[in-house]
Amino acid sequence: MRKAKHINWGQASLLGASVVMSLSILSTAAPAYAAPSDASSSKEVLTATADTDNAAVKPATLLQEASVLVDEALTEVAAEAGAGEVSTGTADAVKGSKSNSKGVAMSQALGDKTQTVFSLEQQVAIEKIIREYMLQHPEILVEAAQALEAKQYQVQQVALQGAINFFKQDKMVPVRGKRSAKHYLIEFYDVNCGYCKIVRPLIKELFEKNDIAIYYVEFPILSPLSVRAAALALALYQENPEQYLAYQETVMTSKERIETEEQLQNIFTAAGANFKKLDQKTKDNAEIQEALRKNMELGQAIGVQGTPFFILDGMVIRGAVKDYSVLEQIIKDNE
Repeated sequence: MRKAKHINWGQASLLGASVVMSLSILSTAAPAYAAPSDASSSKEVLTATADTDNAAVKPATLLQEASVLVDEALTEVAAEAGAGEVSTGTADAVKGSKSNSKGVAMSQALGDKTQTVFSLEQQVAIEKIIREYMLQHPEILVEAAQALEAKQYQVQQVALQGAINFFKQDKMVPVRGKRSAKHYLIEFYDVNCGYCKIVRPLIKELFEKNDIAIYYVEFPILSPLSVRAAALALALYQENPEQYLAYQETVMTSKERIETEEQLQNIFTAAGANFKKLDQKTKDNAEIQEALRKNMELGQAIGVQGTPFFILDGMVIRGAVKDYSVLEQIIKDNE
């Protein structure tokens, strides 16, 4: 008979602490997309103001991060345990703890993964050790949070670069200016976003003073009519890019919210578009719905939680910029 290996319970507690910390983070909002203080990346996030129209879109959940930690923890502990075997001494140490209801909570939190390694009694014992360790070493929670934040930031940086490449190359993303321009600005906007309209004069100034291409990401998050307008706008861009830019300029300089279908029709007609033709195209062309889906997907991946949201030469700017010098400085830094 193979001799049972003794579990290193200290190691199990440390690993378990990481797991519990990750799971606890899931119950809170995902952190804002910003570089941690010790990040080495030169591309950081600039929070212009709190002036954003909040999206009905949540950032990517940390569930996958927690799942990875769970898998790693259980794999290491399983190896120590010899595929689930424990010594007699260990079994005696956990005897009589079955009545502790917290063991059930831990089992439910970690899912069926623990059942292949630990019995209920062992799970209760591990939870007790974890709790005692965290009470004695609360600094581990800060360290775990910092490590997770740094890891999440790295993931988002990769996602950010991928999104930038996509928006600059995809034919369904409207652009003002030449794609070959020295600088670029990617703007996530909603036609009913008040702050997007407030910042528009500064964006116009940026375009007039620099060799820059502006990519407009239709990001309809504020109303069903916003979604409708975004689909019609992409249909118009496919038909006539110049008319799209005329429509975009009109709708984003207007102080009125789009609240009726009649308003939509008047705005597109004023831009020179055939509204009925556009309407039919939104129903027949699957590319339009796919483009909107992709915009939302990439926006979520890089942490867009409201509009406006800008990416200027790799620098993320959340909210409405109030001073042109902010944009000007980023351009100078990338000359």
